[in-house]
Amino acid sequence: MWVTRVFPGVKERFDSFWLEKGSGKKCVMLAARALWITWGSSPEYWQWISMPESRFEEVAELRNVCAFEMGGTMNTQVMSPGTHYSAYFVYKKRNRRHGFRDLPIQVGVGFKGQDMPKNFICFDVSNDVNKQWPRKELMKSEKREDGWIEAEIGDFFNEEGCDEIELLIVSNSGTGFPSIRGLQGQKARYLRDVSRWANDKDAELLRLGYAILFILISWSPRIIVLHNFLSSEECEYLKAIARPRLQVSTVVNIKTGKDSDTIDTNSRMGQKSSVESKVEGRGGIVTGPSPFDDLPVECISNIISFTSPRDACVVASVSKTFGSAVQSDSVWEKFLPLGYASMIPQPPAFSTKELYFALCDHFLIEDGKKSFWLDKAGGKKCIMVSANELAITWGNSPQHWQWISIPESRFEKVAELLSVWWFEIRGKMNTRLLSLGTRYSAYIVFKTVNKCPGLADLPVEVGVGLVGQEIPKQLIYFDGYMDKDAKKERGEMRDVMKPKKREDGWMEAELGEFFNEEGCNEIELSVIEIKSPYWKCGLIIQGIEFRPTTSR
Repeated sequence: MWVTRVFPGVKERFDSFWLEKGSGKKCVMLAARALWITWGSSPEYWQWISMPESRFEEVAELRNVCAFEMGGTMNTQVMSPGTHYSAYFVYKKRNRRHGFRDLPIQVGVGFKGQDMPKNFICFDVSNDVNKQWPRKELMKSEKREDGWIEAEIGDFFNEEGCDEIELLIVSNSGTGFPSIRGLQGQKARYLRDVSRWANDKDAELLRLGYAILFILISWSPRIIVLHNFLSSEECEYLKAIARPRLQVSTVVNIKTGKDSDTIDTNSRMGQKSSVESKVEGRGGIVTGPSPFDDLPVECISNIISFTSPRDACVVASVSKTFGSAVQSDSVWEKFLPLGYASMIPQPPAFSTKELYFALCDHFLIEDGKKSFWLDKAGGKKCIMVSANELAITWGNSPQHWQWISIPESRFEKVAELLSVWWFEIRGKMNTRLLSLGTRYSAYIVFKTVNKCPGLADLPVEVGVGLVGQEIPKQLIYFDGYMDKDAKKERGEMRDVMKPKKREDGWMEAELGEFFNEEGCNEIELSVIEIKSPYWKCGLIIQGIEFRPTTSR
């Protein structure tokens, strides 16, 4: 028996879940609504209908298109680890299938960031022996017990259960206009079991992501640090309610018993080297011995490692003891992200501190498809996804978009908009590449040419959020400039966000925010303008950037 999951706050049902009866392995079917479909939101090309024999509330019916393209991504955490899976395209056919006769449809499934094996299926195979492609290249297609037809797309091995797979179904070679009935979704089905986690309870607990980490700092006095005790949002809430209650502390001179405008740091722990301190704006500097000089440098290093890179640089100026502690490799090792060594082909012969600041300069990963760096102040991971990784409507059509190389880009190619009226960009990414417990903002990074005709002063709808949740929408300008006549005629919308100039010479516009809690979710984004009848051009897109949200 299959069960359709309903996500909180979302009416649409996006996937169907059941167990394979013989082995108990997890099986999943993605609804058509969970896929990106070129022209899928345009009623003259696709329509969304209800069918009693479908598991989902709606299925996609193809009416009339020349570019048959669709695809999607899914996190393998919903599948059984150590298991070989096959993916299937589940559909029904109408009596008339114009444009599909003997048309090879390219399909594929594989892990994101890796080369995807390509296969072929065909919805309507004739008996003509004079085909341009041999029959033996077609993947298996057969009728199911529930009345639908399934065609195999490919297979993959789900080893760790926290990766992201992507799939593709595309045919731009046909000159006709295909029409097909009832696309229900994609199905991943169990093949064979190679389980490695059955008796590993610790690994099972870690995969939940909720374990609290206890770190013993000192036994006497007893100092224990609890990691993951509060989320970043909870900490921000506590600071917010405490901030209005903050008051200046009363400082008492221990010799006279009177209030003082300065802080005397004379220590009861010894009379070693001195430290300077002052109350800002109230008095002078008083010199005294530092109480921390009695602590071992290793202990101070351990304490500093639980702060942030910015705090470490600040406390280095407190005393020579702190300065020595901050230089320790154990401090900067804590600031480096897990698995950083696998991102660098060969780690340079730097100290750990030098390596940290080297990672703060962006470098390419995943065969040049993404740019990675660390936020210098907080050590949080930052990612820019190249335009080549995005789903751009008509992006492969040279009369609408072209892919060019420019020296100021981080990537080999960027997308230049030549001429479209249907402006639609979508994308997805797994949050495992980002830091846990962190609020992120997403930005589209671009340049304009000749003030971006057709888009400059036109509000564009954008959004970003976790897949399966309702995504908040907002409006942005790519230029935002309006002459006086245009302002009088159309008015200037105050709730439309304007772009900002970056230090690297590019422009950026914010798409929205999200909180990366578990680090094993999938986020999706969209940049769409399809209401204006005017042709749009003059936009160069480098990619989408994700970095920690800064306080406003």
